[in-house]
Amino acid sequence: MAWATTQGATRQGLVVDGLARRLSLLLPETSLRARGWLERGAAIVPAFEGRMQPIVSYTRAVAARGDDLELSIYAGFAAYMLALVGRLDEADHWLGELRRLTRRHQTTFAVETIGNGYAAAIVSEALRGDLRVATRRRECAAPTGSVFALTAAAALGQVALWTRDPDTMQCAVEWSRRPTVPMLACSAPLVSCAAATLDDEVESAADHAEDFAELAPRVPVYFVQGWPTCNAALLAGGRLDVAHATTERAASLVDGMESAPFSIAAVHLCRAQIAAHRADIGAADRFARDALRIAAACRFELLVVDSLELIAAAAACRGETAVAGALAGATEARRRELGYRFRASGAARARAPIGAAGLTISGAIDLVRTTGQ
Repeated sequence: MAWATTQGATRQGLVVDGLARRLSLLLPETSLRARGWLERGAAIVPAFEGRMQPIVSYTRAVAARGDDLELSIYAGFAAYMLALVGRLDEADHWLGELRRLTRRHQTTFAVETIGNGYAAAIVSEALRGDLRVATRRRECAAPTGSVFALTAAAALGQVALWTRDPDTMQCAVEWSRRPTVPMLACSAPLVSCAAATLDDEVESAADHAEDFAELAPRVPVYFVQGWPTCNAALLAGGRLDVAHATTERAASLVDGMESAPFSIAAVHLCRAQIAAHRADIGAADRFARDALRIAAACRFELLVVDSLELIAAAAACRGETAVAGALAGATEARRRELGYRFRASGAARARAPIGAAGLTISGAIDLVRTTGQ
């Protein structure tokens, strides 16, 4: 009942906080079950929009009363929502609660036992650059729960693309075929976009990216986290207008989020991708620097690489070959360390020549800070 309520509310764009309060006034004090549904709905729906305090408060209350069954659901959901927007330290707290829970009950850390917590672990590991750890998550037994299977599939599909790992992609595609609720129907086109991109099927990837753009905005935090992958696919397919319009829609949704460092940085990156595709070097450099500032502060390792590559390409276009080469050399070395093989800057009109190895990523970040625009 609670899930159906939140699903319908999100699809219709209702302001659930006020609705829940009004309904609670109509319920008898003895209607504990109905009040519980309303309380859960009022906590869940704001999280989809990037407002995390209600779900965090609700999950803390669940943990305080020692309800492990409910904790296995809501700690996983809270961790997943927090990971999607880049609040990784907070996501880690709830992932730690889930690990302790599985030890208490002598069970495995898997999709079937911790629900969305499994997807949260993948997203958190990937954003931090722990791609090899995230890739091993495919070794989990195939989940049967449809909603939890789909969120894990979407996270794994992106990791498979970033590592160019066909075995991980096959796992993600299989998991994404589970039936799901309408709210998460966008999971399948995100995985399909990643799979087509991995197979160099440019037009198919762009088609799936458009499907994602149509379906995903009903769940803003999910939409924005997956958008850089789809934005790159649209640009590779020459669909600049769709990429631009959807990126600006993503930006408007991020404006309503309370604290979402990755979501903000992802919009900057997408704008940099688009500007590079248009050969607007100044804008590409500016947006990439905006993304880099957040990525470096929050240790979003893949986003650091993506941003530096776009900055290097802009420097190359300005004829700053020494700076461009040094940055490109640092990012190539970091790519090898991480096993990161997807290029978000693939649509850039000019690539920076790779200079001699030697500059570290932290050195590259410092170089960007000192060179300015």
